[in-house]
Amino acid sequence: MPAILKVLHSHSELTITGEWATPNINEAMQLCVDACSKLGEIMRDRLKQAASATDE
Repeated sequence: MPAILKVLHSHSELTITGEWATPNINEAMQLCVDACSKLGEIMRDRLKQAASATDE
């Protein structure tokens, strides 16, 4: 597990091509936001585990 200072932010991007209805764009954006939120939770948990393992 990398140290906290070595964790890099991964660039996330939603690219929309063609014609999309506003509700579809909103749904796609919400899916991206939800995924980022879940990934953030996982990353924080892993960093806490790594930090507590080094304290022991």
